[in-house]
Amino acid sequence: MKLKRLLSLLVLIALCTLTVYAEGVGVSVSAEEPVYTASGVTVRVETVFHDMSLYHEEVFLSYHIFDTEGNLLLYENQRVPLTPDETGKAVNEILVDFVSAPELAGAEQAE
Repeated sequence: MKLKRLLSLLVLIALCTLTVYAEGVGVSVSAEEPVYTASGVTVRVETVFHDMSLYHEEVFLSYHIFDTEGNLLLYENQRVPLTPDETGKAVNEILVDFVSAPELAGAEQAE
């Protein structure tokens, strides 16, 4: 399914990019394998603040969605608050809802 490839590519590119840029300043981001349903995709994301001085209550996790050619489909998406535990780790589940994102509905059918 083209949409699954699109979202897998998004997760890999976005999170690898975040990790590369953030590691030098004491933050790393990683994701588990996405879980697909008919209505969307859920990704469990772990953010670790190795340097807690970089965390404050206005730090959020978000994402952009691109197609397989690198064209931007959705730029503004939900911003999820990060709440790290005493070890600096925050775990969030991100849901990309296909129903409320008409830009993605066509991508699912195009194969």
